[in-house]
Amino acid sequence: MIELGWTKFKEFVDDRNLSIQYVDDGKKYLLKAFDGIFEVSCIIIKTSPVSSDQTDFEDNYKSDGNKPIREYGTLKIAKGIKNPGVSGAYIISIKVPGTVGSGDGRIVQGGVGWFENHHKDDYATICIIDEDDILGGGAGAIVGNFTDAELAAANQGWYFPPDGVIQLDALFDSSFIISGLYLRVEGYKGDSSDTDTFRVNVKWGKRE
Repeated sequence: MIELGWTKFKEFVDDRNLSIQYVDDGKKYLLKAFDGIFEVSCIIIKTSPVSSDQTDFEDNYKSDGNKPIREYGTLKIAKGIKNPGVSGAYIISIKVPGTVGSGDGRIVQGGVGWFENHHKDDYATICIIDEDDILGGGAGAIVGNFTDAELAAANQGWYFPPDGVIQLDALFDSSFIISGLYLRVEGYKGDSSDTDTFRVNVKWGKRE
């Protein structure tokens, strides 16, 4: 989470057409705004006389605040395929369309993934990658990880169930990814085979 002053905070909100989440404890406003993996906060101290920041928030933003964060947008679908893999890894990266830096993106709702030849120890991991370094953290930087990277390697990921189809809905829901980043789904073969085919279908929403 990044703490900002009011001017930068409202720029973040305005650029993305977000609703401010706030708490009024009587002495100050505690503000937060969320855009997928990005979270910013701001504190406006109540003063006498009233500050220009407080006036601006109360007159222009407060009445539109505390709306539900969960949203889906207009449903869109996407797909990916990888064949063959390398050393048991099948990596599918889907670039989120739209204009970089405009607030465009997709609200990921879920999907499915499967190998053509199911093995009982097949599993998948999912993350968000900045392959083109649009955020300045380096090409290939992981900027969001649905896999718990703090776990031991043996416990990371999600096994494919007996029917061989993994429900991506179970791994992420209503996560906003900005345009220019990549949704990466990595499938791993339990038998380390590099001759299989890995497919994914993704459903996500576009803000209109």
